[in-house]
Amino acid sequence: MPHPALATLQQSLTALLGDRVSSSEAVRAHHGHDESSHPDALPDLVVWPHSTEEVSAIALLCHAHRVPMIPYGAGSIAMMQAIKQAMDPLQLLNPAKIFAMR
Repeated sequence: MPHPALATLQQSLTALLGDRVSSSEAVRAHHGHDESSHPDALPDLVVWPHSTEEVSAIALLCHAHRVPMIPYGAGSIAMMQAIKQAMDPLQLLNPAKIFAMR
């Protein structure tokens, strides 16, 4: 079940990032899979910030909408374990400038 503030957050992120926000199933599936044996956990959104300022703005938007953030790297087992145990939708930060939200 999507977070109740997700639609509003997606609109705010799209205003900030334009076409660097995706809710496509293929993109979400890519960011919802890891190398563990745990079932996939697709995020609701994936975003691609290009600067530290955009990452900060995304963090502020997530905080304002009460959507927590979790780092996303290369799809490691440790990162996905946190996602799969979470109760709320998450935003995942990739040091390589990729975010995903669940």
